[in-house]
Amino acid sequence: RFPAALCGVTGLRPSVGRVPNTGSIACSVDFDTIGPLAYSVSDVARAFAAIAGYDPEDPNSVDAPLGNFLPTLRDGIAGVRVGVPRNFYFEGLQPAVAERLREALAVLERAGATLVDVTVEDAEVAQARTGFSLLVADMAQYHLDRIETAPEAIGPEVLRRLRLGLPVSGVQYAESRRWLAAWKLRFRALFERVDLIVTPTTPIVAPAIADAADMIEATKAVSRFTYGFGALGLPAMTVPCGFGAHGLPVGMQIVGRWFEEPLVFRAGVAFQAATDHHRRRPAP
Repeated sequence: RFPAALCGVTGLRPSVGRVPNTGSIACSVDFDTIGPLAYSVSDVARAFAAIAGYDPEDPNSVDAPLGNFLPTLRDGIAGVRVGVPRNFYFEGLQPAVAERLREALAVLERAGATLVDVTVEDAEVAQARTGFSLLVADMAQYHLDRIETAPEAIGPEVLRRLRLGLPVSGVQYAESRRWLAAWKLRFRALFERVDLIVTPTTPIVAPAIADAADMIEATKAVSRFTYGFGALGLPAMTVPCGFGAHGLPVGMQIVGRWFEEPLVFRAGVAFQAATDHHRRRPAP
């Protein structure tokens, strides 16, 4: 979602297993999933409807009936409970990002949603526990032969990122797996109280190349609100919600229960029906 957010478009990461990964080269078979990007939620939803489904050739594919949800896109969000995690996800934001999210939440509330303040425990360590332990280890294992036999064929920044997983021990990997399983139980409980969770997609707008010389640290900065939800396999979508510093796009992240993409789409469609951010383009 953060690439879509930084570019000012709508992007969906479906529930893991909803869209087959058959034929793709995944960084991690447990984390990666294919998702569409487009200007509008309606277009993303239509692309998703075309690619979602069960594939027995993909061991992680889930046979979860989707049905024809497209006629429900404009059903609205009256009475939908939207969780707003004030801890972590709304901390350390650029001022313009914070203001755009405040405005976006007000739009959802006017559309009929009920905003519910929630706390997501351990959110501050989710990125380190998942993306920069489990995911990097999976990446290193998948590309180990290339790393060892032909490192010169890999770009230096990509090679540096792949090598991050080499020091991760089996014990560390198992510990992170156990932590993630416990965190998943917390979200099951949280989704008893709310129907959706809304956060900023990124805490900052796209950094200048000169300010992102260390791509690993730059990635950590822009992805700290997305890695945890991705590791849980939850469906999450970013929608443009305005512009921040230097006229660069700001995104709002809408997260749903496992395999409840249609409700995520309904929230996004309701938001875009009331705003025109997805039709506007960043400053040149």
